[in-house]
Amino acid sequence: MAKQFSAHEKKLLSIFKPNEIFYYNGEKYIIEFAGKPMPPKGESKTDVFVGVRKLSTNKPLSIKISYKKNNAEFLENKIKAERAK
Repeated sequence: MAKQFSAHEKKLLSIFKPNEIFYYNGEKYIIEFAGKPMPPKGESKTDVFVGVRKLSTNKPLSIKISYKKNNAEFLENKIKAERAK
């Protein structure tokens, strides 16, 4: 299953190419970078992180994408034994 999930993340990343322009809510943005967050410990809830800049104001915007499969259930971080049941 991990390989399938990784393939989906790679597919998402391939959509967000640096220096490409797109429209969001009627505004023009340019993609600066896209990648997988790498926290110092554990797995990030965000699967794909995209840094963009609004062209009209030069203001940065962070887009966080969390990919969940249809059959996925939410698992808590640092879950206790009684909650796991």
